[in-house]
Amino acid sequence: MSDPTTQAAPGTTDEAGKMHPRAARFKLALAQDYLAHLEFARRAKFHLDGDTTAVDAEIAGTQIAIQRYSGWAGERLEARRQVPVTRRPEGAAPRPEYWLFLDECGVHPMIAAGDPFPVFCLCGIIVNRDHFAAFDRRWRTWKAHNLGSALVEVHEPNVRKRSKEFHRDSRQQEQGLIDALSRELSDLDFVCIAGAIDKRSFAALHPSGRVDDFLPTSGYLMCVDFVIERFVHFLYHAGRDAQGLVVAESRGLREDAEVHAEFLRLQVEGTQWNSEKWFRYQLRPYIEFERKDRNHSGLQIADLVARPIAERILRPTTSPERWEVIKSKLYDGGQGRPESYGLKVFPTPRRNLVTGEMLT
Repeated sequence: MSDPTTQAAPGTTDEAGKMHPRAARFKLALAQDYLAHLEFARRAKFHLDGDTTAVDAEIAGTQIAIQRYSGWAGERLEARRQVPVTRRPEGAAPRPEYWLFLDECGVHPMIAAGDPFPVFCLCGIIVNRDHFAAFDRRWRTWKAHNLGSALVEVHEPNVRKRSKEFHRDSRQQEQGLIDALSRELSDLDFVCIAGAIDKRSFAALHPSGRVDDFLPTSGYLMCVDFVIERFVHFLYHAGRDAQGLVVAESRGLREDAEVHAEFLRLQVEGTQWNSEKWFRYQLRPYIEFERKDRNHSGLQIADLVARPIAERILRPTTSPERWEVIKSKLYDGGQGRPESYGLKVFPTPRRNLVTGEMLT
């Protein structure tokens, strides 16, 4: 099987116009449902005025499509990754648990023209549940010592602009605070994974905004898929058969519902690369959403991490503030490949964003 960490999922059809069997099965089910509705509509139209010409033409076209999809759907389907579920003996200790905190940088509509920051990044930091109390205490202590109060709500734009709690009387004092922040991020115990879209190359390769039948059309939801795929890999391999809980910053009732629906879709359908059983086994069946004003330590750190990653994608030869610290935190899949398992950029860039080397 091709490695999903190094390349994008294949399109709906190949160069010969042949559809991927899994995509064909999805299309076949939809076409069959559509045909059933058309046949019902034909009966209703016949009783209305007897003129079923237009419906008959649509039925004929749908029947042809079903025949075409059926041919592709019947071909050999390459197996997706299946998690080897561990049978835990009775009385064994509960599975370990890790929490993934999500925040984003940039706007997710896939329109590069006129966008002053044409990169969208969804960033997650992973913290062991048993270590989160210490993680939270340490971060609040740092805020109390450096910002005057443990209750300060840290927002990345204030760090970047040196405003509010990050404003000091001199540049030297401000730089000292920023350096202290970098040291604190380095010492905090977390692992980073991120999914990002470079909207400049995306627009060139996919002007319609649609990639294939496996990825959502929303940039935000695409990145949800990228990040959650890598999270379940971390849980099984690095977490030693751990379970995971996803915590995201709330962006509004509708937006939260869309993200949660995509999360549930992964547990029902899976992705091009991973079986739905893997998502169900590794993850709790829900996302927790937290408001920004809850002063959540995990979400604040995710917020601080997302911007430098997006800036690195935007200008890959530069080293944004905090980038060197974040680079050392990227999940490497246990294979020394953080550019694959810790940072998924779509479309695949020409440069290895971790090492800076050009890709062949």
